[in-house]
Amino acid sequence: AKDQPKDERRASVRAARMSLRTELRTARMEFRTARKDYRTARREANKQFRAALKSARTA
Repeated sequence: AKDQPKDERRASVRAARMSLRTELRTARMEFRTARKDYRTARREANKQFRAALKSARTA
């Protein structure tokens, strides 16, 4: 990397930083959607579970 001119090295560093930033952003968004999906599924499962409990009590 030493034989590269300084501004070229700086450009490659900037490109690497940008790709890192976009990767971080996509990872964050994926994490958010996963957490949201998990909460939704959990809420749905709880609802069905409570309904099953209620029907089991009346039976």
